[in-house]
Amino acid sequence: MNIFHAYENHCRNQKTYPIIKHSHTALHSFFNEYSPVHQSLIIFLKNIPQFNQISIDDRVRLLRNSFGFINIIHATAVRNEVPTSLAESLSNVYTSSITIQLFQCIERIQMLAHDMIIIRLLLLIITFSSGSLRNRNDIEFNDICTDSLSIFATQNRFVELLWKYILTKSSDEIQAVKFFSKLIQFLMYLLNVHIIVDGYINSFPQEIERMDALMQSMWPSPHKNTLNFK
Repeated sequence: MNIFHAYENHCRNQKTYPIIKHSHTALHSFFNEYSPVHQSLIIFLKNIPQFNQISIDDRVRLLRNSFGFINIIHATAVRNEVPTSLAESLSNVYTSSITIQLFQCIERIQMLAHDMIIIRLLLLIITFSSGSLRNRNDIEFNDICTDSLSIFATQNRFVELLWKYILTKSSDEIQAVKFFSKLIQFLMYLLNVHIIVDGYINSFPQEIERMDALMQSMWPSPHKNTLNFK
């Protein structure tokens, strides 16, 4: 199964999220409702041969490291429009400044969502980023992957595929370079917003403790490791 069919089979039929409007005190319920969407993304990754070829520890580390970054792209790309419930929930759950930045991210992602090949490749390139993408300072996220060279080589392969695809869609190489440069700028902006959001969530440990097991595992404590790739 190739990466394109894997995404279509496991991620494209997700229901619009969120269904309900979450209140100011419901950060945990907002993420709990999102949990099935995240689970579909894990299933997609489990169908990628390069992901399965690395150790379980490295897979868990990569997934936790890229959690917020890949999920804002994934959650936006699988919906045709931004539901009213999402706009209201974001406004309630986050500060006004964070909400504005998240909607700017959503608008930019939706501009790319017409081309799901780019979206899928971006998800894989980000997932195979072994550097720190989280606003945390603990062993869980600062450890170096055991097979970092293999992970780096895989990421380079997906970057190469993305570049070749952009070339085929561009009128000439100059236009391809311009589009690729804008894509990098967008990812840097998205990463910056993700780091801000991650830091905000980290400031509410009591809300993290009320999330379901899968969501909690994205903010692991030394005594919790609930991810299962078997």
